[in-house]
Amino acid sequence: MSHAVRSGTVNVAGISGMAKAAELCSASYIEKSINQMEQMKQNFIDNLLSATKYVTINGDRYNSLPNTINLSFLGVKNSTIQKKLKMKLALSSASACSSHEQKPSHVLTAMGLNDDIIQGAICLSFSQNTSPEELEQA
Repeated sequence: MSHAVRSGTVNVAGISGMAKAAELCSASYIEKSINQMEQMKQNFIDNLLSATKYVTINGDRYNSLPNTINLSFLGVKNSTIQKKLKMKLALSSASACSSHEQKPSHVLTAMGLNDDIIQGAICLSFSQNTSPEELEQA
């Protein structure tokens, strides 16, 4: 039995929100966001490497996530970096799944990096909403 009656009022706000979410998830938007983050990452790394010789990028700077950088400051422990920057930057010295642990990164260890590099390693990440000024401050 078919009824020509629908239940309740159409959720216009919900429909509009769903349309915007679909627009934001389009392939071209995602590709643009990835390209934008990749460019920001490379600019950040270039600026950092030109500012100091006491930093090393852990892993392949090009074949990695477009919004994440793992780097080490040689001669400085990551706990010191975190204390100095905790009110200015959100950064981590451990993976999200083990951030409560205070032991060396098993990934960096498996990569064969030495203890000095591992002890100075931090991870920075950002989004397409991160401004050039915020990256400059970092």
